[in-house]
Amino acid sequence: MNSFLSGIEGSGWLRHVKAIMETAFFVANAIHMGISVVIHCSDGWDRTSQTCCKLITCQHFHFTSPSNHMTSISHCVAHS
Repeated sequence: MNSFLSGIEGSGWLRHVKAIMETAFFVANAIHMGISVVIHCSDGWDRTSQTCCKLITCQHFHFTSPSNHMTSISHCVAHS
């Protein structure tokens, strides 16, 4: 188990997830303050769809249950 956790830590995956969460929170905050936003990632990764998907789950009460959360992920994947 320790080597598995070390592998995850060494991969940088948790930093990536943290960046997605921080960006979604930042955008949600801006929307809440009435600021228009455009989300676009230009470095070749799929962070645009990941951020938008996380934003949907943060903004809409329907997606707070695990099964409904999976619905939003499926929707985002299908449309990215």
